[in-house]
Amino acid sequence: MLVGCSLGGWIALDFAVKYPERIEKLVLMATAGVVHVKTKTIFWIIITSFLGSWGFNKLNKLVYSNLEIDKKAFEFASLIKNYYKPRTDFLPILPDNSLQKIKVPALFIGGENDCFYDSQKTASRLNDNLRNIHSFVLVNAGHVLINQTSKIIQFLNS
Repeated sequence: MLVGCSLGGWIALDFAVKYPERIEKLVLMATAGVVHVKTKTIFWIIITSFLGSWGFNKLNKLVYSNLEIDKKAFEFASLIKNYYKPRTDFLPILPDNSLQKIKVPALFIGGENDCFYDSQKTASRLNDNLRNIHSFVLVNAGHVLINQTSKIIQFLNS
């Protein structure tokens, strides 16, 4: 079983394509690698990176969508900002023939307000290319997805 979120979803997809015999199920949450990052988000990241704390807060609001940002989550995001060197090149989008190599049961969960990826387009592309996938696009959810544990466990146990 392999579970990946965002960039981790892209890594999980790539692994599933290259080593299909090594996984039994695949869970993708707000995954990268299926559709391109929204242009407006790239713009916002560039602009807010020059605006200090105000820009950082604005970008977090974009990522968390309508979720209340817990103090601990915000502190964690600050640690990431200060100590993580993000990938600055564009992630490759997996072509249809690569996605079609994934034969294991898969679950996709995305938020309708995801600031990075269009979850409807992601679900549609995955549904077109993976034989055995269940896709959910959550209403009023963004890139950060919470309270999905029971759905994931139910899928993994099925």
